[in-house]
Amino acid sequence: MDNREQRIVIKYFFLKGWGYKKITTELTDTLEDDALSMSTIQRWVNRFKSGDLSCNDLEREGRPNLDISDTISAILQDEPYSTAKSIASRLCCSVPTVIFNLTDVLHLKRFIRRWVPHQLTPENKIERVEKSRALLKTLYSCQENNFISLITLDESWFYFDYETNAMYAPSIEKVPPRVLKKIGSKKCMITIAFSGDRLICIDALPKGIKFNQEYFITNILDEICQFIHHGDHNIRIKQFILHMDNSRIHNGSKTSEFLSDHRLKRVDHPAYSPDLSPCDFWLFGRIKQLLEEKKLESPEELISEIQSLFNEVTFEELQSVFQEWIERLNWVISNNGEYYIKQ
Repeated sequence: MDNREQRIVIKYFFLKGWGYKKITTELTDTLEDDALSMSTIQRWVNRFKSGDLSCNDLEREGRPNLDISDTISAILQDEPYSTAKSIASRLCCSVPTVIFNLTDVLHLKRFIRRWVPHQLTPENKIERVEKSRALLKTLYSCQENNFISLITLDESWFYFDYETNAMYAPSIEKVPPRVLKKIGSKKCMITIAFSGDRLICIDALPKGIKFNQEYFITNILDEICQFIHHGDHNIRIKQFILHMDNSRIHNGSKTSEFLSDHRLKRVDHPAYSPDLSPCDFWLFGRIKQLLEEKKLESPEELISEIQSLFNEVTFEELQSVFQEWIERLNWVISNNGEYYIKQ
């Protein structure tokens, strides 16, 4: 009995509900050494399980690619994260054949899954849309004065040294590895506030000091109020608006009381939405990239370096950041609260 005839027998037993081990025992008892191996029988049983009941020979090198796109589509419908290798194993065919069907027949591409900060619930998405509309309204009103009246702020941990992630070299052996940052790596919490035309405030949390509402009010909000009341605004501003995320420090009762006492208006920020905060989607990443290969020794050096980097940011670039903020908000509203995907 040749191989194809054995496959027909395997298919028959499979349709009767037999497993590959029982089929192997039956064929071995009947055909002895001429029987197909257990691994081969298992592969054919898996192929039949996938819905492909063809008993054709396996593809050999030089033969035209098989059109198994319908079967592959069915597999992806049940298991969307299947790899070409796993599909090829299930269908008893070559990986190039699967890739050909995926790309040339089904016109699919394999994409890397992007990281998101939170698994958004339907309620989260509704809130993102509602608060994005409010934020957008604020941005449009502030656009008249080039966003000078809108102050956005946030905090982030900064290390005292950042290693570059790439370099030109004749071979990979010449590229030194990067050292993974650990909990004990030297770092400092930096708070930055800026508007559409300038850096408003920058603060480094001293070592051993807890970042709480009292510290936030005394060292950041007070400085912002001083700027609002005594700073050079170039144009007359009727009211400044403060934007910050929903951390416990920002939303605490003492913080809220301070804002109320100083008549400082705050615009709400959607929960779990770093994609809608300029500090997160632009500022922090830009600064940390520009700090690569710089070795700093103190918070004062870190602040001085950040101030120097910020001084190099042009008015036009700051304006483009706020325009991108508007674009992101519109995108989130149009896409029912999903996380922003850069086009």
